[in-house]
Amino acid sequence: EYLKNRFVRLVIPTWIFLLIFFLITLTASLVMHKPYPFSSHTILSSFLLLSGIAGIWIIRVFFLVSLIAPFTLFFGISNHNTQRRIFFSILVVYIIYEISVRCIHISDQTFLRIMLNEIFFMIIPYGCIFFFGTRLYRMNGKKILITSFISFLLFVIYAAILYEKNYYIIPTQTYKYPPTAYYILYAMFSSTFLYWLSQTDIYSYIPGKKWMLFLGRSSLWIYLWHLLIVFLISWLHININFAVKYLVVLGASVGIVMLQVVILDKVLVYTDSQKTKRICKTIFSG
Repeated sequence: EYLKNRFVRLVIPTWIFLLIFFLITLTASLVMHKPYPFSSHTILSSFLLLSGIAGIWIIRVFFLVSLIAPFTLFFGISNHNTQRRIFFSILVVYIIYEISVRCIHISDQTFLRIMLNEIFFMIIPYGCIFFFGTRLYRMNGKKILITSFISFLLFVIYAAILYEKNYYIIPTQTYKYPPTAYYILYAMFSSTFLYWLSQTDIYSYIPGKKWMLFLGRSSLWIYLWHLLIVFLISWLHININFAVKYLVVLGASVGIVMLQVVILDKVLVYTDSQKTKRICKTIFSG
């Protein structure tokens, strides 16, 4: 039942979006007399959540992590020593992963390469972060802030080493596929700091909490629609600076999701089935 719910919440919306995505790009290519930009291999791999179109890989990560999420129930004991062992175990697993990424290279075995790069080298680092996140709520504010500071300090040291080696600031995205320490440390710093902030009195003074809830609840569809908009801007060679592009993509993605939710609410008025309403809201509005 759990896996079925995760599949409905993550994979089904993605498949629906991909169908819309490829139909829109097909229609646009026919109208503008442009060659269709996607091969049958790209379309298939997108639906399989493998390589596919840019950005679709993260849905695979979400689903893979959801498969290991039930194992966190085995680590639900709040004993201090147990928590320490859990954090130590996460650290050991991650260090082994970092060594493996740097030492294991498979170039001639397609199946093994896919298993490593697309599954194991994704589920292990993001799984470690997920397991860490499940323990975060047990930590007090001081420990969370210390964790954030250590992550930031290690990130700065890593950035300085890379700068010394390359003579320019390396973007974190460079170490995102597969995710390694430089990218992970930045993610750890920013996420733990924001979580710490949400637990303080400062959070109560931040305006727009309803918007935050909407964005959090609709994050999957906002992300999916942003893939289409980013692709169209690139495909149509629309030259705008990064700041304007960011605002256009964010505004359009949020706007489409708001319209989607409004349409969904109006359509669901015509059904009395609570099960249908629940499934449709799960799929189309998070």
